[in-house]
Amino acid sequence: MKMWQWLFQVCSRFPLFFLLCCSIVLILLCWVVSSEAVNRPSGGRFFFVNERLGWRIDYGKVGRTQDGGKTWEWTDIEAKELNQIFFADESHGWIAAFKGFDGQLYVTADGGNTWELQNVFPSYHLVDIYFANPSVGWLATAHDLFSAGAILRTIDGGKTWQHKMVFRDGIGAVFF
Repeated sequence: MKMWQWLFQVCSRFPLFFLLCCSIVLILLCWVVSSEAVNRPSGGRFFFVNERLGWRIDYGKVGRTQDGGKTWEWTDIEAKELNQIFFADESHGWIAAFKGFDGQLYVTADGGNTWELQNVFPSYHLVDIYFANPSVGWLATAHDLFSAGAILRTIDGGKTWQHKMVFRDGIGAVFF
């Protein structure tokens, strides 16, 4: 008799044995997952340009890793609501943020060592961001969290933005 046949017979005759085995397996799996997460930052969103170099946003902080996420170096950002992070290459990156009632766009040209406020979008929530290269990019915005949205485009690295599409309903993401 094969092992799986024996296990099937035991489990069909003793359903409590089956439940006990399943419970033990689930407990062990949960313990393994949670024990691996100890000493790692929680929450936030990630962006990697390769298997080793990446960034992570969390509440008012930007983390940078150069070892695939094993260790993180953290930098504070003035805005606390950091929605999205995007890098066009290893040096040029943007963070779509929200402070008070205004959308804020932060920029770095040194791989995330320093961040500066590039633009403020009064009464707009910056939902998503995407850059094709360090100059050309798009923002998805909402006038508030649940109403009219727009797609904006830049051709100068985010210094100026032009409305390209306006939506009566909100918009969730932008990607090309």
